Amino acid sequence: MRILVAGGTGVLGTRVVELLRSRGDEVSVLTRREGIPGGVAGDLATGAGLDAACVGADAVIHLATGSTPAGWQEVDVEGTRRLAEAATRQHVGHFLYISILGVDRIPYAYYRAKAEGEQEVLRAGVPWTVLRLGQFHELLDTFLRVVAAVPVVFVPRGLAVQPLAAADAARVVVAALDAGPRQRILGAGGPQILTAKDAAEQWLAARRAAGGRGGSVVELPLPGRLMRAFRAGHNLMPASMQPGTAFGDWARERFAAGTGPAYRR
Repeated sequence: MRILVAGGTGVLGTRVVELLRSRGDEVSVLTRREGIPGGVAGDLATGAGLDAACVGADAVIHLATGSTPAGWQEVDVEGTRRLAEAATRQHVGHFLYISILGVDRIPYAYYRAKAEGEQEVLRAGVPWTVLRLGQFHELLDTFLRVVAAVPVVFVPRGLAVQPLAAADAARVVVAALDAGPRQRILGAGGPQILTAKDAAEQWLAARRAAGGRGGSVVELPLPGRLMRAFRAGHNLMPASMQPGTAFGDWARERFAAGTGPAYRR
């Protein structure tokens, strides 16, 4: 299969590309940079090169995202529209868009941009699947490395998460690709639901087991519409639990290997 991957150099994208290539798929990575293995020139922010990148592709996997509020509009909304329309013009057989659990119910600007991106895919006319994923262990780890720099770790009271390892998420993405265009919005979360307090305590225990500092966790009540949406569980999908590595086990492996954060702070 010939597959174009947008966002193929990110935390999830690199793992998706590796999986696809390991089984013999011909994978191109949409990029604005030189020196990316299998890279093809294309810019979601301007539309430059997108049609050429889609020529001959059996499928497009869109994992790219902006890193700022302006980038969310430029890449996640308008860039998604540009790429989906290019895929339509080039008769791509399957456009797989990766989104986030809860984007339609959580009042956060980034989530709104992802939800708008979903609608751009639906409007474009290309055969499609939207796959909403839970947050990654790698993102929780990066966040906890920041807040656990002090002995007492403060986390939101009543917040639960359903994280999954990026490697496990990559397998879910490839399975969704292989299933063909579903013309549906699907969801997939991690193998367990944890309170923020549980996740922080498991992470601290993993750090301590590797010879690092422990710490204590304190829950704080946080006000506002955003936190109410999270407390209501709009970021969770219990019926969509995927098999994979639990967060505590993943954290222990990460600290034992001495691996740093996956995301830049």
